[in-house]
Amino acid sequence: PARRAPAAAAQRGGGKKRGGAAKRVSYGDSWFDATNGAAAKTVAQQIGRRVVEDRKAGRVDRADLYTDNWDGSEYKGSKWNFATLLGVLFIATPLAGLAFAYFSYGVLWG
Repeated sequence: PARRAPAAAAQRGGGKKRGGAAKRVSYGDSWFDATNGAAAKTVAQQIGRRVVEDRKAGRVDRADLYTDNWDGSEYKGSKWNFATLLGVLFIATPLAGLAFAYFSYGVLWG
């Protein structure tokens, strides 16, 4: 549905007028559907355009921006993260306990 400024706002001068009438804006069936993704496309297009312009101009990013985990502003990740650390702890803790029990059997207990 088309939307327009309320009559009171138009009379106060708060609404934009074109030819003496309030400007009508139509988003179709849904404002969200009509605008969803517009910003993402715009940002992606801007980044792509800037990368091309930088290459043409011979500009290069600083070397310290590139590490094993980062490629400029893009995170590449690592083999070690929180999930792998928890997995190692959940496996290593019982194994360490079993090894301690095995080697201390007859000395500290049993």
